[in-house]
Amino acid sequence: MSTPKQSQRSPMTESMSPPAQIMSFSTHQSKEGSQQSQGQDSSKLDELLAIQKKQQENVDVVLRRMLELELHMNQNHLAMQENLKNQGKMLNSHTDQIQRLSAEVHKKSCCVIS
Repeated sequence: MSTPKQSQRSPMTESMSPPAQIMSFSTHQSKEGSQQSQGQDSSKLDELLAIQKKQQENVDVVLRRMLELELHMNQNHLAMQENLKNQGKMLNSHTDQIQRLSAEVHKKSCCVIS
């Protein structure tokens, strides 16, 4: 003999009156919906945290590149200053040479004229 299928009820709800069973079912559904909502909120929060982390990584990369660029600019500036200093020394040396040669030429031209 086969037995008719019984509805699957928890022992707690079997002893309840039908309106109480409906309320219990409704509360259970509400809790499940709340858990799903919390799961979705948690998922969205995880997604937002991942986005924020990626943005922070991008900011870190940009800041690092800016610092590297500033360092290179400072190194280039120092190299240019050193180059200008050396060019100034060469210019002074050439000026001294020109003045010496000019004095010699002037002396020799005076000797030739006299």
